[in-house]
Amino acid sequence: MPTIDEIQSQVHEFQGKALDYVKTYQEPVVDYVAKAADTMADSLPEDRPELLTQGIESAVFQAGFAKKVIDAEATFVKAVIDAAVKPFKPMAAKKRPVKAA
Repeated sequence: MPTIDEIQSQVHEFQGKALDYVKTYQEPVVDYVAKAADTMADSLPEDRPELLTQGIESAVFQAGFAKKVIDAEATFVKAVIDAAVKPFKPMAAKKRPVKAA
């Protein structure tokens, strides 16, 4: 049976790989969005609405929304971890030494 340190090491390794995976697929997504925007820009009239010409930070994207997404993901991850360790909690409690009175 692996030790806590070994499990934590594996978790950290998995987290690193997961983050690398996310980062690896972010660039192609950005590239595809840029291509789609270029395609759409060619079909729009020259007199474009001001909102379309503003930067995404000021026009569309809100930092509050990003925080909500991150918070939702953190809640989800905590729920998954809690679900994974729940069956082991009773076993851990049984193995604890009983204190003498």
